[in-house]
Amino acid sequence: MATDNKKALVYSIMEFLEKSCKDGSVKEDSVEGIEVAIQCLGEAFDVDPTDAEQQKQYSTKPATLQNIFDVYLKTKSNKKPAAPSATTSKSAPAASS
Repeated sequence: MATDNKKALVYSIMEFLEKSCKDGSVKEDSVEGIEVAIQCLGEAFDVDPTDAEQQKQYSTKPATLQNIFDVYLKTKSNKKPAAPSATTSKSAPAASS
């Protein structure tokens, strides 16, 4: 059985896919397939985006999955690489001149 966090993620994915079908992000020929995928996800994880109780429980609004992902990408690109740890330095071969 899926945890509430997983169900919330699935709920957000389903919202994202539905919005993508409506806003033209998905080609018209592919909309039916995406709608079937949304139904399959809902059945597999027991998530129903039309259920008011589940909307309250799993919705991340006002944030959307796209917003959350954009923040992650921005944070990732701003993150500086970590300095090598002592373990890494010791395991690396010594340079010879």
